[in-house]
Amino acid sequence: MSFVLQYLRLYTVAMQDADGEALPGFAFTPTSRTRRRLADHQLVFRSREAGFEVYYRLNPQAGDPLLGRITQRVRFTFLFTQRDAGFFTRYEPMLTPATGPQLYLDNLTASGTIQPAATVTLTADAVVQPADAVKIHPRKFLAATDIAGPPPPTRFTVRDKFAPDTVVLQAPIAVTPGARRAATTIDLSARPPGVYTLETDAPGAARRTIYADDDVAGTPALGVVDVHWQTPQDTAPAGGAAYVIRFRER
Repeated sequence: MSFVLQYLRLYTVAMQDADGEALPGFAFTPTSRTRRRLADHQLVFRSREAGFEVYYRLNPQAGDPLLGRITQRVRFTFLFTQRDAGFFTRYEPMLTPATGPQLYLDNLTASGTIQPAATVTLTADAVVQPADAVKIHPRKFLAATDIAGPPPPTRFTVRDKFAPDTVVLQAPIAVTPGARRAATTIDLSARPPGVYTLETDAPGAARRTIYADDDVAGTPALGVVDVHWQTPQDTAPAGGAAYVIRFRER
């Protein structure tokens, strides 16, 4: 007796404007680590115009029909590009070296829990804003800062983005007399790749989001999307969880 595997949608990610219309020109690819994780859980990635879909598989003849059952929290990381070089002349935000030149989106709350299924936006607000900006680095990199002061900063601090009281690493800043800028090595090689924040101890210094991943840093990505999942695939809403990333026109 023959049988047919069933493919059911686990989740989608769609790029839209503020009115909910699809935005073309975006292309998504899973990282190499995520390709392995998709295979481990029998998941199938499908690129779509203005987004992508992930499907899970059922084998009706198996003792456990759900193939590659997810039993603990896993993270799927996708990189995206935009082929229209003039996109940000028409859409917010303005990405600068100060904000971070790339974007980071995820399906987590501010405290790092997976957001409820009813929350579909992957942005910090309703549309993409500077709060979603990030700087992508390898896990070991040089961080530069203005030391003109006064007083000049004395150290960099890396924190867990979702538990900001947790200090991951501190690195002293060596100040050369007369210099206006200094660079310090930030070494996160012993830490898992992913998202953190970086700041100095200068008065009023901004806390910036960084994404430290050797594989991601070697790509021309405009941004990173992290989708976290921790329950069996067949607990997904009918038709799959639907996530959106919206951009507002200038």
